[in-house]
Amino acid sequence: MNSTIIRVLGLKFKATATGAEIAAILNALNALPQQISEIQSLSGGFNISQEGRNKGFTHIFVLSFRSANDLFGYAKHPAHDAFVKLLLTQLEDSIELDCHEKGLGANRT
Repeated sequence: MNSTIIRVLGLKFKATATGAEIAAILNALNALPQQISEIQSLSGGFNISQEGRNKGFTHIFVLSFRSANDLFGYAKHPAHDAFVKLLLTQLEDSIELDCHEKGLGANRT
Protein backbone atom coordinates (compact mmCIF):
# COMPACT_ATOMS: atom_id res chain seq x y z
CA MET A 1 0.00 0.00 0.00
CA ASN A 2 1.30 3.42 -0.96
CA SER A 3 0.90 6.38 1.35
CA THR A 4 1.96 9.98 1.06
CA ILE A 5 5.55 10.58 2.10
CA ILE A 6 6.52 13.86 3.75
CA ARG A 7 10.07 15.22 3.64
CA VAL A 8 11.04 18.03 6.01
CA LEU A 9 14.17 19.90 4.94
CA GLY A 10 15.98 22.35 7.20
CA LEU A 11 18.75 24.56 5.81
CA LYS A 12 21.55 26.50 7.47
CA PHE A 13 23.49 28.69 5.07
CA LYS A 14 27.13 29.71 5.41
CA ALA A 15 27.66 33.05 7.17
CA THR A 16 29.33 34.26 3.98
CA ALA A 17 26.30 33.50 1.78
CA THR A 18 24.87 36.68 0.31
CA GLY A 19 21.18 37.46 0.02
CA ALA A 20 21.44 37.09 -3.76
CA GLU A 21 23.08 33.66 -3.45
CA ILE A 22 20.42 32.45 -1.03
CA ALA A 23 17.67 33.86 -3.27
CA ALA A 24 19.08 31.97 -6.26
CA ILE A 25 19.05 28.74 -4.25
CA LEU A 26 15.50 29.29 -3.03
CA ASN A 27 14.34 30.13 -6.57
CA ALA A 28 15.92 26.88 -7.80
CA LEU A 29 14.16 24.95 -5.03
CA ASN A 30 10.85 26.64 -5.83
CA ALA A 31 11.23 25.59 -9.48
CA LEU A 32 11.65 21.89 -8.70
CA PRO A 33 7.92 20.98 -8.67
CA GLN A 34 7.66 22.18 -12.30
CA GLN A 35 10.71 20.09 -13.24
CA ILE A 36 10.10 16.92 -11.21
CA SER A 37 6.64 15.42 -11.52
CA GLU A 38 7.14 13.23 -8.43
CA ILE A 39 6.87 16.28 -6.15
CA GLN A 40 3.24 16.56 -5.08
CA SER A 41 3.69 19.79 -3.11
CA LEU A 42 6.34 22.14 -1.73
CA SER A 43 5.93 24.76 0.96
CA GLY A 44 8.10 26.54 3.49
CA GLY A 45 10.34 29.53 3.89
CA PHE A 46 12.30 31.59 6.39
CA ASN A 47 12.16 30.54 10.04
CA ILE A 48 10.10 33.05 12.04
CA SER A 49 10.22 31.30 15.40
CA GLN A 50 11.04 33.54 18.36
CA GLU A 51 11.96 30.61 20.64
CA GLY A 52 15.66 30.64 19.73
CA ARG A 53 15.86 26.87 19.34
CA ASN A 54 16.56 26.68 15.61
CA LYS A 55 20.28 25.84 16.06
CA GLY A 56 21.17 28.22 13.25
CA PHE A 57 18.77 26.75 10.71
CA THR A 58 17.18 29.65 8.88
CA HIS A 59 14.86 27.97 6.38
CA ILE A 60 12.49 25.00 6.51
CA PHE A 61 10.59 23.29 3.72
CA VAL A 62 8.04 20.50 3.48
CA LEU A 63 7.78 18.41 0.35
CA SER A 64 5.20 15.70 -0.24
CA PHE A 65 5.32 12.67 -2.52
CA ARG A 66 2.60 10.19 -3.43
CA SER A 67 4.80 7.22 -2.50
CA ALA A 68 8.25 6.15 -1.40
CA ASN A 69 8.98 5.33 -5.05
CA ASP A 70 8.23 8.94 -5.98
CA LEU A 71 10.61 10.14 -3.25
CA PHE A 72 13.33 7.86 -4.64
CA GLY A 73 12.63 9.09 -8.18
CA TYR A 74 12.91 12.71 -7.04
CA ALA A 75 16.24 12.01 -5.33
CA LYS A 76 17.67 10.56 -8.57
CA HIS A 77 16.28 13.22 -10.91
CA PRO A 78 18.83 15.37 -12.79
CA ALA A 79 17.04 18.58 -11.71
CA HIS A 80 17.42 17.52 -8.07
CA ASP A 81 21.11 16.81 -8.67
CA ALA A 82 21.57 20.28 -10.18
CA PHE A 83 19.76 21.88 -7.23
CA VAL A 84 21.93 20.02 -4.71
CA LYS A 85 25.08 21.09 -6.55
CA LEU A 86 23.98 24.74 -6.32
CA LEU A 87 22.86 24.37 -2.70
CA LEU A 88 26.17 22.88 -1.58
CA THR A 89 28.02 26.03 -2.69
CA GLN A 90 26.44 27.99 0.19
CA LEU A 91 25.25 25.32 2.63
CA GLU A 92 26.70 25.02 6.12
CA ASP A 93 24.34 22.30 7.34
CA SER A 94 21.04 20.62 6.55
CA ILE A 95 18.64 18.11 7.98
CA GLU A 96 16.22 15.88 6.10
CA LEU A 97 13.51 13.82 7.73
CA ASP A 98 11.04 11.61 5.89
CA CYS A 99 7.85 10.05 7.24
CA HIS A 100 4.50 8.68 6.18
CA GLU A 101 1.91 11.44 6.30
CA LYS A 102 -0.16 9.63 8.91
CA GLY A 103 2.89 8.23 10.69
CA LEU A 104 2.10 9.47 14.18
CA GLY A 105 2.56 6.05 15.75
CA ALA A 106 5.66 4.70 17.43
CA ASN A 107 6.71 2.49 14.51
CA ARG A 108 10.45 2.91 13.99
CA THR A 109 10.75 0.82 10.82
